[in-house]
Amino acid sequence: MRLKFLHMNVEAKAKWVLFLLAAMVYLPSLGYSFVYDDWWFIVKNPALDHIFPLGRFFSDALTSAAPASGIPMDVYRPLSTLTFAINKVLCGLTPACFRVVNLILHFMNGTLLWVFLSKRSQWWGAFLGTGLFLLHPVQVESVVWISQRSILMCATGCLGTLVLWDRFLKNPNKGTFYYMGALLCYLIALFSKETALGLPVILYFIGRNTNSSRQGMKIVPLFALGFIYMVIRRQVLGHWAQPVNRSESWFVSMGDGLVALAHYAQSLLWPVSLNVSVQAPESLGFGTMGLWFGGVIFLLLLMPVLGQSKKWYSKSLISIIFLVFWAPHSGFVPLVTFAADRFLYLPMIGVALGFSLLGKHSTLKWLGCLVLLILAGLTFSRSKDWRSDEMLWLASVQEDPQNAFAWASYAGALQQQGRWGQAQEAYVTALRNRPTVPLARSVLKILIDQSLKRGDFELACQWEEKLKTVPK
Repeated sequence: MRLKFLHMNVEAKAKWVLFLLAAMVYLPSLGYSFVYDDWWFIVKNPALDHIFPLGRFFSDALTSAAPASGIPMDVYRPLSTLTFAINKVLCGLTPACFRVVNLILHFMNGTLLWVFLSKRSQWWGAFLGTGLFLLHPVQVESVVWISQRSILMCATGCLGTLVLWDRFLKNPNKGTFYYMGALLCYLIALFSKETALGLPVILYFIGRNTNSSRQGMKIVPLFALGFIYMVIRRQVLGHWAQPVNRSESWFVSMGDGLVALAHYAQSLLWPVSLNVSVQAPESLGFGTMGLWFGGVIFLLLLMPVLGQSKKWYSKSLISIIFLVFWAPHSGFVPLVTFAADRFLYLPMIGVALGFSLLGKHSTLKWLGCLVLLILAGLTFSRSKDWRSDEMLWLASVQEDPQNAFAWASYAGALQQQGRWGQAQEAYVTALRNRPTVPLARSVLKILIDQSLKRGDFELACQWEEKLKTVPK
């Protein structure tokens, strides 16, 4: 093995070193337990007890998670749910077996991204861009959190489509083979997660700017597949988008999206204060700095697209990829979650393409390598927060002590361990930090229930009186 490595060319050695570094960073996570929504998607989900019939994962919304969670009517990711069922049937409820699949998918995505980038730059560019994608701390949430396999599988389908589309445009002899493969990969991406819907826009842009005569009407079936997917999703879930339990205007929703974009820029450039729970702003106005920063970032991303030319092609493609994959989380369609690191996994393809441009400069490429080493250390440190529910939410409340949802989740983790005294204090802290109405009512009902179970009827009455003041 050592001799084989020594006889490899520099590019192959660099690739091996990069993926070994990524493996060293993520391998400790195989020993972590189930966390957060893993309990609803996997552990408590009765639909995973058997694999067949396969069609039920595509036609029955209740298979996606335990019905009691309320999640099944919010998400439609049949392929990732099917892989959970295969995992459970083969390995039981062993977290390591589930996580190893996530790691394999992440490394597959890195390999596909290397191929995609190598078509647009020298190997140094592919090395830097792929390294950023594999080692950036914002990726931890998608890789280590088992439930987010849907994002990893969606990225595999999207990157597979991009790679095959490149070959379809440039190889007339095997054009049909690559084209059919691209269609299949797009279907895999769609039925893993809806974020892939905008992928045909990226493919159209690539074909248009490479002066390919092969694209033509071949792009139309991809848009058609996206429409068919949405019809199926609508039929299964009963609605087009997630039901959002808050009343706000479309402009406020878009404003939230711009504030979230500013948050994402900060997470990408300074990833030292990441949090699994990011709070939405309580109010938006012209004085909201995040709104202005987000607006400026959006305009900067839009400028290369609007002023595209051959000279600006690389910058335009960076912006197109980021904007298309960010669009579902932009607030154009209101979402339950304001912002989350996992929403950056697919946009990171565009960021990686931008970072790969450093490979063209002899000095900057070494600076890029230093950045990758720093990011690897931060990612290793960040992944340790996902060891257990308690560690995850403890890190969250330490990062944001005024986050009511994080305090309530931390309390739930403590309660699960039988540490009610500490859990009660955390629940009370959640109530002091301006929780949403649904969260406040949920926390108060837990406090009432637990007080009654422990025979403290006076305290239960106090919590009941408090509950009466919370709007329904």
